Order: sequence, then C-alpha cells, then structure tokens
Amino acid sequence: MRRRIGTRVFSPRFIEALEAHNGHRHALTEVSLDLSPAYLKGVRETCRNATGAHDKYHVIANLILATEKVRRREQKQRPELKDSRWLRRKNPENLSEEQTAELAVLTQSNLASVKAYHTNSAL
Repeated sequence: MRRRIGTRVFSPRFIEALEAHNGHRHALTEVSLDLSPAYLKGVRETCRNATGAHDKYHVIANLILATEKVRRREQKQRPELKDSRWLRRKNPENLSEEQTAELAVLTQSNLASVKAYHTNSAL
C-alpha cells in the first residue's frame, strides 16, 4: 500500500527501513518539505509528532514572486521603478557604483516594493 503525498509517493518501504533500524515514524520530530499543503497533510497523517520545516529555496522563491508582484503593481503608478527589477535581484557585491547609488536612492523611498525588498534581503 502506497500513500500519495503531493506528487511524490510516501513508500511503506521507508517506514519499514526506519523501523528495521530501531526507529519509528512517530519518533520523527521534523520533516523537510516544500510549501505544498499536500506534503504537510501527508506528514501529519503519517508521522503524527513531526512538524514540517519548509526549505529555504521555496520560501525565498515565493518571496521573490510576491515582491515582483508588488513592484509591478507600483510600477504602473511610478514609472521610475520600471528598470529596478534586476537591480534589486542582483547581489549587492556585484553592483556597479552607479547601480549602488541608484539602489540607495530607491531604498530610501517609502514604497511597498522597497519594504518587500528589505524583507527579502533579510533572509
């Protein structure tokens, strides 16, 4: 019997191997997974004491998408934001002096996209 968790299969072979090595599925306390609710549901059903720990890649990817959505919305009212997408996504160490100055001016503004940028750079 196999259980579907999202698009992956949670195989009983994993549980059997865990128990063969003196482990138990309910002894698991953390499970790394992506942001799909299906994975979290599967962890809750299969390993009742485990909590889901979301991996950093998926958290940052979703944060970038949300930041970009905010920037696009603001760009319609503020045309100067048009070329700021890659400026914000580039590593600060790789910015030219001109780009660094442009980013400094941009980050001084009180825009929702700038607040989202600061949240993203804090990770």
